[in-house]
Amino acid sequence: MVVTLVLVLSMRRDPVLASQMCIWRHTPLSNLKTMVRIGLPAAAQSMLYCGISMVLTRFVTAWGILRSQSREWEAD
Repeated sequence: MVVTLVLVLSMRRDPVLASQMCIWRHTPLSNLKTMVRIGLPAAAQSMLYCGISMVLTRFVTAWGILRSQSREWEAD
């Protein structure tokens, strides 16, 4: 958030960029549709990858705990 704020403030000081920067205008609906069309599948893929990674981590952790417990039982 801070980096974005610094970027916007530095852009406002530049006369070339400040003349083309329109922060408070409404985004056209066609642009929003394009952003959702591109961003939604990317977000879904990222969420799926993260979810699979968490499940695999739990499986590996559980397997490691069971493996270490079985070694303790064999030692006794």
